[in-house]
Formats: sequence, structure tokens, C-alpha cells
Amino acid sequence: MIIRPLQNTNGINFTSGKSTLFADFDGTFLPQPMTDVYSGDIVRKNNAVSDINKYFSQIQDFVSREKGDFDIVITTGRRLAWNRVKGFVPFLGEMKGFGIVFPKISRLITAEGGDVHDFLPDGSVNAVPNQDKKEMITRLSGWDNEKIKHTLDSIAKETDTTYSFVNPKGSYKLSIKLGDEKKLELFHQKLLEMLGKDMKFKSKITEVKEYSGENSATKSRGIKMEPLVEGSKSHKDFDVKIAIKKAIQNNDFVLAAGDASNDKEMLNIFRYINYEGKIPEIASDITPELVAKRKPEIDKLPLKILFVRPKPDEVK
Repeated sequence: MIIRPLQNTNGINFTSGKSTLFADFDGTFLPQPMTDVYSGDIVRKNNAVSDINKYFSQIQDFVSREKGDFDIVITTGRRLAWNRVKGFVPFLGEMKGFGIVFPKISRLITAEGGDVHDFLPDGSVNAVPNQDKKEMITRLSGWDNEKIKHTLDSIAKETDTTYSFVNPKGSYKLSIKLGDEKKLELFHQKLLEMLGKDMKFKSKITEVKEYSGENSATKSRGIKMEPLVEGSKSHKDFDVKIAIKKAIQNNDFVLAAGDASNDKEMLNIFRYINYEGKIPEIASDITPELVAKRKPEIDKLPLKILFVRPKPDEVK
């Protein structure tokens, strides 16, 4: 992923008010590959851990100097828990077991814009999601997990099949597997009819994966659904947008940092201004004329975007 960087010049700095960094985890907040930590010899392992701790200590020194006015929010494609490959909490525990000391982190946003979890004073993650985002998603889209489950129960009974949730990613990204795959079309149609009146969501019949081990998964056809907020799915940019609105009111400052394709919505500055029409998504869409036209509005944003060099296979 390469997006042409845009610099705003509104003069906001770290003394303006409270500053919040929204950072992707793998490859951004944790930039160093874990190969040496996991599989290197003892010297390489110790050197890797030492390098990471030196890097994190510098971040913690900065956070400490700001005396509570700088928050770090991790926003990741990982879900909260499962295993170290897919889960944030197991991976965090392993890293701490290797002797890695993380700086103070305030919140965790899972599954590319899913649930928000608060970090506890001891550095662990509260497994119960923060309710503020849940209430906001419900207010803006009508999304209600209890109502969805009740509706699924009713449709399953009516269509004489069973269902189960697979590949859990939190409260806003549901994958549904049926006991009778032949009834998917009918089940999905009834789902749209029964929930479409009161709820804004996107759903489709597609492949779903049910994990049974570290890397093994059983694939089947199922239904994926998630809420629509202001016409869009809840990507990583959702929480940044909310933070920007608060920052404008309170003279605060927001930073967003990422390195991969699952960060592209969060790093697209055109998602944070009043943009009519199709938002440009790739560098070739961002012309000098477009930048000149939108620069006054961009300059007013209390926002900086940090682009971390992507892996070669992420360049687009």
C-alpha cells in the first residue's frame, strides 16, 4: 500500500491538549518481525528482545513526559483471543513471556474496527468490551446482537435447520454457518426481510472458516454480516473519525499510523473531510488538482497520518 502523504499545517502540536495515537499493531506499533524472537538462537533471540524493549522504552519515556495527555490505542486485524496467530491477547502474553515490556496502552480495537477493549492498570486487557462504541453503533445503525440472535433463532425454526456462529471476531462481524447448507438462500432472504426494516447492515453468502487448530480451518458456505454506519462498514477509520470530532471540540490532536492494506481506510485522509462522491482509494486517484482543492479543509483537521513502509506484497 502506498498513499501519497498529505501534510496539514494548522499548527497543532502536542501542547494543544490531549493527543491520541491510533496505531496498527503488527508491522507498525510492533515493527520488527518476530522471527528471531520465536526461532532464533539464544543470541539472536536476546538481541531481538533487547532491541524491541529499547524501542518501547523510548515510547514509554515520551508517554510519561506527557503526564496523561498522550494515549496509545492499538487497532488491529486480530480478534481479542484465540491463538497467537489470530488473537491479540495470546500473542501479548507470549511477548511478555519472552521478556518484552510494552509501553502503556489505553485501548485495543479488534478485528479491523470491531470491539473496543480497555487496558487495565496491570497492562492486561479487559475482556468485556467498552460499551461506548456499542451504544454508538446501535444508535447509528440499529445493530443489536440480541435482536439478531432472536431473529436467527426464529428463522432456524421456521426453515427447519440449525445455525452457529463461527470465526468470531467480536460484536460487529458475524459469520453464520447453517446445519443445512442447501437452505442458505432462503435463510438469507428471510434475514434481510426481518432485520432490514430496523437495522442497517451488509450481508452476503460467502465462504466462512471454522478454525480448529493453529492454522487449520474447515471451509463452508455461510452468511457474513456487519453493521453499516453512515453507509459504510465499521473499518479502522470509524474510531479515528469519532476522535477527530472530539478533538475539534476540545483542541485535542489525533495521529493514525499503519503499514498494510487493512489500514488503508484509516490512513485515507479523504475519509475525514466532507467528501461528496466516490472517495479516492489509491494514489493514482489523488491528483495535484484534487489536493489543491481540498487542502484548506485538510489543513483544518487536528490530524496527522503516519505511513510505515509496507511489505513488498502490500504495495499497490
